[in-house]
Amino acid sequence: MVKNNEWKAEKLDDCQLQLRSMVDQYANDCSSGEMQFYNPEAKTYYEAYDWDYCVNRLGEMEAVMILLAGGGPTIWLNTREGVVEGYWGSDSYKKPIYDYEHIVEYFAEHYNAMESQKAINLNKRGLL
Repeated sequence: MVKNNEWKAEKLDDCQLQLRSMVDQYANDCSSGEMQFYNPEAKTYYEAYDWDYCVNRLGEMEAVMILLAGGGPTIWLNTREGVVEGYWGSDSYKKPIYDYEHIVEYFAEHYNAMESQKAINLNKRGLL
């Protein structure tokens, strides 16, 4: 049982601090509109290392999870949950994001183009 003033906050190590700093920066960039993926007019843009589409039973994309960093900390932008989530070893940290519809729209365009191409290829083979 904790008695008066005996509880002390856990001190974070360097990896935990770096993970939180990276997640916070990604979340801030996402919510401020600074996070853009391939945009030839932008000075800089983010590179997605990988992404997973969240698709409903009708085959429509509803959300996307985008891998922003890997190798040390692993950081995902998760539009289904509305968070940037990071993992490093046994440590994890999440921060909510807002105003990220432009990111969902960008990846929805890619998903729809991929699905259209798949339908064209199946039609050419007489499978559709």
